[in-house]
Amino acid sequence: MNRETSVPRGQAHTSIRNRPLDETLRSRTVTVEKKRFFIDLKENVNGRYVRITEVSGGRSAIAIPIEGVESVLNAAAQVLAEGREAPVAAVAPQSPDRTGSDH
Repeated sequence: MNRETSVPRGQAHTSIRNRPLDETLRSRTVTVEKKRFFIDLKENVNGRYVRITEVSGGRSAIAIPIEGVESVLNAAAQVLAEGREAPVAAVAPQSPDRTGSDH
């Protein structure tokens, strides 16, 4: 089940402390098994970013600056492609690359 929602722009929402809240520009919900993922394109004073929130009993989220989304998607596609090609027993986790460089 995929759903995309456009949120009207130009509405100034503020928090309890009168600070502007992050504006949601686009939103999509994906359900996989018993998990729901909310993928939101948001904008705040620092710029645009994508927030991915997982809900399955608890809630966890990551936020990726818009400039880094393509790199993250490319890395995910590469991991998926490598995982599909390798035998199940041979798929081993690699140590995280914290330098931002490609493998």
